[in-house]
Amino acid sequence: SVADRVAALDSALKKSADAKAWDDVKKHLKELGRTEITMAELQAENNTVGRTVAGLKKAPDADVSTLAKALVKRWKALVPKAAKAEPDADAAAAPEPDVKAEAGA
Repeated sequence: SVADRVAALDSALKKSADAKAWDDVKKHLKELGRTEITMAELQAENNTVGRTVAGLKKAPDADVSTLAKALVKRWKALVPKAAKAEPDADAAAAPEPDVKAEAGA
């Protein structure tokens, strides 16, 4: 399954990064880039690949850093616009009851 493949790549990425085997890290990042991964799979409770890849954005190897940044950007684009807008809508709506309560008091 995709989840199993992503978990295997996440594990391989961590081992390669710890060993500073940047060529292997690049290979794993490219494989992740070719993997059709959904937002639900990225958000799965046991999935840490997002954090692993985000950590590689600061890797000393420029190619690894560039690949990691591109992958994170692509994954962030999967977030629906509605989900991005919800916190703003909630924040804007939250003060209203307090304002009305104060006006009525």
